[in-house]
Amino acid sequence: MKLDIVDKKLLYALDRNARRSIAQIAKELSAHRNVILYRVKKLEETGVIRGYFTEVDMRKLGYIIFRVFIKIGNYTLDDEKRLIEYLKNIPQLMWFFQVQGKWDIDIVFAARTIDEFESFLSKLLQEFNKIIEEKSISLVTQIIHYPKDYLIDKKREKVQKKEFAQAEIKIDEKDKNILRAISERASIPLIELASQTRLSINTLKDRLRKMEKSKIILGYRPFIETEKTGYQYFKFILFFKNYTRYNIDNVRNFFEKNEKLVYLTDYVNGGDIEAEMHLESEQEMLVLKSLLVEKFGQYIKEITTIKFYKEHLYRYLPQTL
Repeated sequence: MKLDIVDKKLLYALDRNARRSIAQIAKELSAHRNVILYRVKKLEETGVIRGYFTEVDMRKLGYIIFRVFIKIGNYTLDDEKRLIEYLKNIPQLMWFFQVQGKWDIDIVFAARTIDEFESFLSKLLQEFNKIIEEKSISLVTQIIHYPKDYLIDKKREKVQKKEFAQAEIKIDEKDKNILRAISERASIPLIELASQTRLSINTLKDRLRKMEKSKIILGYRPFIETEKTGYQYFKFILFFKNYTRYNIDNVRNFFEKNEKLVYLTDYVNGGDIEAEMHLESEQEMLVLKSLLVEKFGQYIKEITTIKFYKEHLYRYLPQTL
């Protein structure tokens, strides 16, 4: 679908807060309410918007987040299909993409305990050790989400970012019910949400405000089909040599000033910097990679790039909450 500037401004507005009313968004964009309503429906019908989700900081709820890269080999199409179906049915999975590059599969697993993750990994390897050639396991320590400034050609000077925090917050079953209800339907009307959770409107509003204030809820966003907006999804994984903290900060700042950066993620046993970007082509990715080497090559040991090309699972709330 060919997006015009109004579509892009609308996606940008929804990505900042998908629970705002059509009237509020129309006012922000200086457009008639009916025009915005029509545009939203068209974006949904064409699959540019596949739904709306609530961005939740699972570490605030006591979860440990693992990222696993998998390389498969010597497999048939039936083997691949069986592995995909197996992973799609894991309730703790929050992210599952097939990727191109050094790895074939990228998954994110939310565990209550180390033992829970080890049990998952052990069963996975027992079931598919014939085709899993290599794996890389990392512990997620920080995820920073950046606004999609590229949609409106906004140059990113002052960086506005949302960070996942560390301190755990205990919530009760009523809050969990709210999160379950809005996790994959962030635009659900307040009246319907109150009925579904059996809470009064005022109680519901109060609980939502508290979870937003404590940063359990980080935002409400649309599922945007990246390729249907004219962009492709890439990840840069950088490893350093003979470096200082100042060197790393320089590279982070380089990425942060790029309006096409959507995530920076920190890991234990991951890259020194891992940046996810929406770029217009593979050629743009190669140009950016060359620029990184040119500017910072004296302390960059290796740059690995992967392309996310097939999404199987993407949610901010595991089914185990």
